[in-house]
Amino acid sequence: MDTGPNSWKSNTRKYRRSTPDEKRQIVEETLPGGRSVTEIARSREANVNQVFDWRKQYLERRVQRQIASAQRSALPSGLQGKPSKKKRARPD
Repeated sequence: MDTGPNSWKSNTRKYRRSTPDEKRQIVEETLPGGRSVTEIARSREANVNQVFDWRKQYLERRVQRQIASAQRSALPSGLQGKPSKKKRARPD
């Protein structure tokens, strides 16, 4: 048994960190169908549950962007993209 000063390092887990771009690519690969999320996760050496979580987050953000876009397009053209400049009444 190794009892040297660095023996604890052999027992630590090494987590692979995925960049946001890698996560997006993996998720987008799962969307069209054809292959299961499990197959894609295994081929990319990612945890299946983590890929499902990324996918859920991705789809929620996509829906939020669609709602925001629909709300912007529902505004009269003169109001789109212009910040509100309301002046507050000063208390006397």
